Amino acid sequence: MKKIYHKCVAGNVTDIYHYLNHLTEKTIEQQQLLQKYEKRFFTDPPNIAVEVEDQWIKKVITAYYHYFIVVLTNKLAQQSAEQQLINALHTLLPNKVKLKMEVIEEGLKEIFYEKGWYFLGGRTSPHYGPYIWRVMEKKTYDVELPNGIETVDVYFMDDFIMLSWLHFATFGNLYAGGWAKENGLYCVASGYKTDSDSFLNSYLKHEAQHFNDYKLFPNLLQNDLEYRAKLVELIYYPDFTIFEKFLTTANKNEESPHSYSAFKIIEAFSFRFFRCEKLEMDIKKWKGLDYKTIQQFARQLYDQHTNLLIDQGLKQKV
Repeated sequence: MKKIYHKCVAGNVTDIYHYLNHLTEKTIEQQQLLQKYEKRFFTDPPNIAVEVEDQWIKKVITAYYHYFIVVLTNKLAQQSAEQQLINALHTLLPNKVKLKMEVIEEGLKEIFYEKGWYFLGGRTSPHYGPYIWRVMEKKTYDVELPNGIETVDVYFMDDFIMLSWLHFATFGNLYAGGWAKENGLYCVASGYKTDSDSFLNSYLKHEAQHFNDYKLFPNLLQNDLEYRAKLVELIYYPDFTIFEKFLTTANKNEESPHSYSAFKIIEAFSFRFFRCEKLEMDIKKWKGLDYKTIQQFARQLYDQHTNLLIDQGLKQKV
């Protein structure tokens, strides 16, 4: 089922809905999932519940939920959906003057903090969608990366009431497990076992690479940041698990950095190993290769990209 949910990563639920709707023979699980999508996204009024007692918080979350529904189903164009969200949120702030989204979310952050909650706004590309949680603990890690050891503070977050739009779009089955900021890394504690490859590579090395790039290449676009971090995952991951995930999520949409960077990686690998102009999507063919060759080529692409950035004069002097 996780492969089905990955259809949402690019920022819409219509693909997954049409896929399930057109299956001639559905399993019970697929039938139940189709019903869940119909109730949440394709009925009027939508079937959503906000289970918090604080009425102001309930109104904020409801505003985001309605935005998620219209933007994830393309019922409204992205710009129109965002303006509708702005109109809904600005009425919940003391200052009733219409403001930009960034200013509105700063205002929300202050009020949430007063109520005992952490709030992080902004985009998880391509859509807005905050993370709202109550508990946080800090730990420090020394992380091996291709260009050396990066020491990072990791803030483990817990007790969430919102995990942005992807969590909403997949009924909690997919969501961003964390992110990097200039002061450290943030991790959704419930999403990882800290001794797992998923944490040590897909989270810790991926986000530490972002943290490193923020310092060395501060003007990088999000697509470049994700490309480099995904290559680091391939370099250090011990098997094909993460490569298979990239096959599933690869998409040529440049507005979705995670999917697009996976696409660029699989495109380069497909040409290198199979001389394919298109993506080679058959995982059996890939697993016929020694995974060490995958790691080696990932390192080659990483070094090439680093040298390109340096040649372009993008490296920050330290």
